[in-house]
Amino acid sequence: MLSVCPSRYEGLGMVAIEAQVAGCPCVLSDQVPHEADISRKTSFISLENKSSWISTVLNISSQTANRQIETSNTCAEKYDISASANRLTFLYVSSAESSNGWEETL
Repeated sequence: MLSVCPSRYEGLGMVAIEAQVAGCPCVLSDQVPHEADISRKTSFISLENKSSWISTVLNISSQTANRQIETSNTCAEKYDISASANRLTFLYVSSAESSNGWEETL
């Protein structure tokens, strides 16, 4: 599999991040923020360069399908919903406790 995002406007490129975590190589427009490249194996191409898009997509597609892109656990964890929810909860509780003298009551 291959993820291709010829976007003209892109906030972060979560689709590309999800694809990389799943082991898919990505070909993205140069309008996608480079922070979306968590595998350091993503191609960014100008939308004006059609021949480069074609050759890159064909080249990656013709390679043996190896979906094991090596991403560190720390890198992938940044985008894990459970880890993100835990970090947010910690931040909210810490902030509430420090600013309002709030104490957790159950």
